[in-house]
Amino acid sequence: MSKNWLVRFLLIGLIAVLIVSPISAQDRSVNWDQWNAALTDFDLINNQFRVTETQTINFNGTFERGTRRLALTNLEDIRVIGVLWNGEPLAQNCAEQALGAYCVQTEANERVIRYSFPASVTDTRATATFIYDVIGALRIFEGGDQIQWQVISSGRAGTIASSMITVQLPPELAPREAIDPVETSGVSATVMVQASFIIAQATNTLTPNDTFTIRAQFPHTPDARVPAWQGAAVA
Repeated sequence: MSKNWLVRFLLIGLIAVLIVSPISAQDRSVNWDQWNAALTDFDLINNQFRVTETQTINFNGTFERGTRRLALTNLEDIRVIGVLWNGEPLAQNCAEQALGAYCVQTEANERVIRYSFPASVTDTRATATFIYDVIGALRIFEGGDQIQWQVISSGRAGTIASSMITVQLPPELAPREAIDPVETSGVSATVMVQASFIIAQATNTLTPNDTFTIRAQFPHTPDARVPAWQGAAVA
């Protein structure tokens, strides 16, 4: 092998490394500007309510799909109504390569929503909306029925700058002052109750391991359906 040929070989190899390394070493991350949830359409007779969850996501790097996991603890079912991407509905399609679609599966004790974007995104912001009905999660007691819902669980990939939970109860179920507690757990939050409308706003940025849960009591509905999982020992 001649000296000149060896030099050219080494130069070509060095150029290849310089081109490939930045791409292969590219860091990807996500964080959230907002992660809000609205709890509405309460039906005590059938023991269900609707959740509309809106996430404003910042993507650093290139992404094509996402996953939302919902725990199936202390409830009977979660029925996914739809998934929107930047306000546009995605089709329900479980084909692996389908673009602009979502698929709902059950794994262990979770309902898993896997969704693909209509097109890949790079270094941008987007909004994902998840709409689902929760069946059999309302706790029924003679002293007052209760909603307890964890909007944000731990183990996310990034931080959440702002999170707000709103609860719109029927007018006749407005929490009674000094009788029906309304509280949050997981992170510090401010809580405002105006008749049957509740707003809980996290006061700080949520770290990847923070949780955010709301619990509210309201007047008992005599014909409310007690969920199958609820026992006498439930507090």
